[in-house]
Amino acid sequence: MNVVPVHVVSKPPDDKLHLVVDHSAGSYSINSMIDHQSIAGDKLDGIKSLGDSIRVFCASHPTNLSDMQTLTLWKSDVAATYHQMPMHPLWQIKQIINIDGQFSVEQCNNFGGHTSQKIWWSFISLVLRIAIFKWSLHALKCYVDDHFSFCITDDLEFYSKYKAFLPSDQVHLLQLWDEINLPHDKEKQICGTSIPIIGFQVNLNAMLVIMSAVKQTELINA
Repeated sequence: MNVVPVHVVSKPPDDKLHLVVDHSAGSYSINSMIDHQSIAGDKLDGIKSLGDSIRVFCASHPTNLSDMQTLTLWKSDVAATYHQMPMHPLWQIKQIINIDGQFSVEQCNNFGGHTSQKIWWSFISLVLRIAIFKWSLHALKCYVDDHFSFCITDDLEFYSKYKAFLPSDQVHLLQLWDEINLPHDKEKQICGTSIPIIGFQVNLNAMLVIMSAVKQTELINA
């Protein structure tokens, strides 16, 4: 068995404490047992992919779109993403957690493991395939736990779980998650003409993607 160090860090901007399970600590960490070549190759959807889909949509609907205000961006987030994935029992014994002398077996996938993202993508890729080919969410994008896309502004549906009208495609994705018991929280489901997506502010009206002032400074310093 292997005891994995745990600690907490504050995360801006609200400085909430977040638990860190450190798979890379020490000379014989469990991350050091993983061959990097075997987990390479994941391709995440980014802002360029979103922009390409928006341009294709606008080009194919020129008579319906007088300006970009007729489209709305939306983003949905899976709760406790990696932790939804159970781990093999022989791996579970490598991630024992000790808190105040109480030892527990971590049975699920942890953020921070070198294989964590690959395991999650093995699952969510199938969910995305269902969403795209069975639920017709053709412009759906995914970056780890963030799912994002766009739709015509007036195309809304009532989502009973949140008691709110949301973009219909967003409602369909949430309904798919409900069907397979994939958890999500109301405050993480957002929509509008200008929203944050994977760390950038995307403004659909102005067709701009903006980095925050803090990230611009960090990039310049780097």
